[in-house]
Amino acid sequence: MRNFYLRVLLILTFVPLGVDGQTIIQEVSKLSASDRNASDQLGFKVAISGEFAVASSPFEDHDLNNENYLENSGSVYIYKRNSQNEWIEFQKITPSDREENTLFGTSIAIDNQTIAVGKKGYNSVSGSVYIFELSEENIWTQTQKLIASDYTDLADFGFSVSIHNNKIFVGAPNEKKDENGENPLTGSGAVYFFNKTESNNWVESQKIVAQDRGYGDNFGRALSIYNNQAVVTAPFDSDGNGPYVDLSGSAYVLSLNNDQIWEQHQKITANDRNETDYFGWSCDIFQNNIIIGSVYEDHDENAENFIEDTGSAYIFNKNEDTWYQSQKLVAPNRDPLDKFGYSVAIDSNFIIIGAFSEDQDPNEQNFLNSSGSIYVYQNNEQFWNLKQKNVATDRNLADYYGYNVDVDEDYFISGAINQDEDRENENFLDNAGMAYILKNVELPNINCNNLTVYLDENGSATITAEDVDNGSFSSESEIELEIETTEFDCSDIGYNYITLTGTDIYNSSECIATINVIADTFSNITCPQDLTVYIDNNETFYEVPNYSLTEEVEYTNICNEVTSLEFNQTPEPGTHLEAGEHNISFSVTNYDGSITTCNTTLTVDNTLGINTQKKTPFKLYPNPTSNILNIESNNLSTEVSFSLYDLKGKKIKVYQKGSNFLDLSTLSAGIYLLIIESKQFREVHKIIKL
Repeated sequence: MRNFYLRVLLILTFVPLGVDGQTIIQEVSKLSASDRNASDQLGFKVAISGEFAVASSPFEDHDLNNENYLENSGSVYIYKRNSQNEWIEFQKITPSDREENTLFGTSIAIDNQTIAVGKKGYNSVSGSVYIFELSEENIWTQTQKLIASDYTDLADFGFSVSIHNNKIFVGAPNEKKDENGENPLTGSGAVYFFNKTESNNWVESQKIVAQDRGYGDNFGRALSIYNNQAVVTAPFDSDGNGPYVDLSGSAYVLSLNNDQIWEQHQKITANDRNETDYFGWSCDIFQNNIIIGSVYEDHDENAENFIEDTGSAYIFNKNEDTWYQSQKLVAPNRDPLDKFGYSVAIDSNFIIIGAFSEDQDPNEQNFLNSSGSIYVYQNNEQFWNLKQKNVATDRNLADYYGYNVDVDEDYFISGAINQDEDRENENFLDNAGMAYILKNVELPNINCNNLTVYLDENGSATITAEDVDNGSFSSESEIELEIETTEFDCSDIGYNYITLTGTDIYNSSECIATINVIADTFSNITCPQDLTVYIDNNETFYEVPNYSLTEEVEYTNICNEVTSLEFNQTPEPGTHLEAGEHNISFSVTNYDGSITTCNTTLTVDNTLGINTQKKTPFKLYPNPTSNILNIESNNLSTEVSFSLYDLKGKKIKVYQKGSNFLDLSTLSAGIYLLIIESKQFREVHKIIKL
């Protein structure tokens, strides 16, 4: 048997389904607490930076060892992305001075190797912020506790916190005094700025209040800092930049001057402000982009089509030194009480908006009341287009998915504070909470080759996914390629269509390849039996015919089909052969270069002429005849044979020995040669068939 042989030819590359650059926002991990308990509400606040994600659980009751119960003392869980792109619980942190009902985790922020956690306090306990740094031992360690220099009870210091580089903003939305500790206005709010000194200590350097502070404005309820710019909201402000509109809400853009003093740069409001919109319920800033959530806003992007408390978000861009509203974002399928904009986050390329009371899946089907959704928008030359709506893969009734959100480059995090199951969708604990990591995932780019394959000498061919692959790749991980059909045989001759599937750590993509199966790899030759041809006494040669045209030589492939391969005949057709024995060789050169041959012995006999000098003992009549040829002779016996040939020497028919007639009815009209022979004699007669 020959060695296995497969020949593959590249013909064409198909366009793949996984087009280069095509991305989707996909849930890649679920984060639960290893010591989860009912009503912990993990995911109350979430944040993400680099390989770390943080989720707070302000109603959690236990210390790092899940001991020492203190009701609602609160805790924060840190998760880390490993080399396999899995997010694993890395560490639980609690404050060094745990107290019940102080809600550690009211707010959180992370920037590189620094985490800030707010604890807003309760009753007579003032709020505070705790700083955790990642040590050289790769442990998050509390390094400092921040309190307001003029702290007062119920100011809610630590209700909000933001960190960027060496700057921290802490909100105290119920602080009542101004920057000088004077002029109390209940619930007017304040923000405290801390900067990091060369000795790595965080020091309060400024207290900031709104220039137009008023009762109950809640300045500092939401805030965000980026380099030397910050945005602080006052969602209960009613004055705005114009006439009084009750609880319409406002936001303030701050900038750091050359003297390292934060100044109010601009007050911004919605162009379509209305009562109880609560513009400023949430906010974020990145470079020259600000997003403001307006959780109870009622109108679409054109300030039309009233739907109660559906929610919206507003984009502001900086033009030279002025911030202006550039876009209003609303959900494409608005419903009452969705609370779109309850939480927002922005990065260079993406915006994420939470709507924890939203009820439908991404196809606006499968109603689950307040299961929650998030909406991701992508930056397109400073215009934000909705890229995708996402829900939890394990969404359920009243999970509040999207309660808090954050984004860092291609990664997103969303909290679902009322989720009840663990990561495996088991172990029900009411409102234990969950956080979800999502990623802007690039789909595998799968490219196909079209192939032509030739069956081997056993009538089979095998291909692999690598044969079909034409440079498929994934930007996410190594890729595994698979085809559903690898074996082909004679039943597959012709065009076949197979699917190449490429799977990375997250997804699969496909392309379709055409496999043309051909059986002409190895040929079989069926040669004529040894031939004797007769020439007349007065002829000197026999001209060799083209035996393939006479159908006396069959060239078939491994599947017994007539092959399309070219063949050779030696001697060539038209060669003159003298009387005697000659070897006729037939050959086919296969695609692998091997040669299939067969041989036939051709005898050229020049004793064809009938001897008229001698009376033949056989009488044949009628001759010519159309059907029956009668034979009369005293020499008829079972030793006498009758063989009929055409004029080219091909044996046409052999009759029963000793016959006294021959049936020629099935023959075509023409001249034939009848050879009558036994051990004692041999005669040749010319027969004419009508």
